[in-house]
Amino acid sequence: MDDKKELLNRLIISISIILFVVLSVINLINHTVWLDEAIAWSLAKNITLNNVVITLKNEGHFIIWYLLIMPFAKNNVCYPVPMSVINWLAYFFAILVMWRKAPFNNFFKILITFSWLSLNYYSVVARCYSIGILGLFILLATYKDQIKHPYFYTIMLVLTAHTSLLATLPVVPLACIFMYNLLKNQKEMSRKNIILPLIILFIGVFLWFLPFLHGYGYDGKAVFPPEYHKILEFFNYKHYIMLYLYILSIIWILIFADNKIRFFTAFTLFEFLIFFCFVMGLAPHHGILLITYLILFFWMTPKLHSINRKTVPFMLCFIILLYWNHFYHMSYIVDNADKSNIINFIKKQDKNNTYFFLDTSVQDIIPYIYEYNYTPLHPRYNDESNIDNNIKYFINVYQIDSKVFLISEYKINDKSIEFKIYRKNSGKGIKIYATPYEGVFKPKK
Repeated sequence: MDDKKELLNRLIISISIILFVVLSVINLINHTVWLDEAIAWSLAKNITLNNVVITLKNEGHFIIWYLLIMPFAKNNVCYPVPMSVINWLAYFFAILVMWRKAPFNNFFKILITFSWLSLNYYSVVARCYSIGILGLFILLATYKDQIKHPYFYTIMLVLTAHTSLLATLPVVPLACIFMYNLLKNQKEMSRKNIILPLIILFIGVFLWFLPFLHGYGYDGKAVFPPEYHKILEFFNYKHYIMLYLYILSIIWILIFADNKIRFFTAFTLFEFLIFFCFVMGLAPHHGILLITYLILFFWMTPKLHSINRKTVPFMLCFIILLYWNHFYHMSYIVDNADKSNIINFIKKQDKNNTYFFLDTSVQDIIPYIYEYNYTPLHPRYNDESNIDNNIKYFINVYQIDSKVFLISEYKINDKSIEFKIYRKNSGKGIKIYATPYEGVFKPKK
């Protein structure tokens, strides 16, 4: 009987993983690079030891992702395949860790594996998040053995924190719990096994803050429009019911978790709110991070893993949040702006040209000119008098000495060349202007 159960269990695992591979790869094949992916590739191609700290300070993401894709970006190897494959492999291994080490049953593992987060986002969009999720899953899988393997756990904490802000926020309370456990068990441990992990942790903290010692160079509240700065906007504007379900889920976590996991849950969400309310600014897509954290909190709360009368309310909320708007997110992943004549214009120019995009709404074309140098600016939510300074700053940091073009939705001067781009969603044409930059930015009203 036990053999039959084991065989059935292995069959479920194998079929689930194979289906995940097939479906996620299909989505990946039909996905065209997003703006954020293309920018990461461009930065990995351009950053050097001389400007890496300044660049990361302004870019807002962390070094490990760029180190992974840098060899391919600097040698122009088959964009965007290398970073897409690296990202997919990271999330694939994260799924394998979950299936092998997560303490909940196959039902929940299947739910997570085939959620829109897994199939339509993390495995498809090549950003720095999937390697962070892999690190977090490894940390959760080894949580109970952290004192037995303090060096491994410490190194995983540091590496995971340097993948993305998504990963850093839960790493902070996990590191606090780890330090508490080290000090609590110091009588049973050698001094070396306490001091060295603490030194590694503090070195990791210093390296994390190193880019910001020059001052935080990114004003998120200027980039996101005012309507984004509302907590209720997290779940795609008017779907407030999702926020209420999330709050109910967190209440259930706090009721059923032990004290350390309550601290882990509350502190992670507190950091999230502080950062996105007072440092960066809120946007609806940040709800993705909240749902990801819910998976972590659930993983660490064993009393919620068995299905019974007390856990059903949480499970219903959990399922709805994981599968809310599943097909909307799938279409969002594979939809792209149409290639237009401005793309052809840019590709006819010298590849050494640099392009500054002066409006977030025209950045759809950036993924199509990955082999060129480009830098997106955000004058819509910034003081336009600073645009010249921003351009001069990037010219200095990247040592740009070639011809520079400004791409905008409005005519800057008489040398501006008019184009149109079309979006699949609306089918409407939008006027776009390419203007040679000659040192003074004076938009023509």
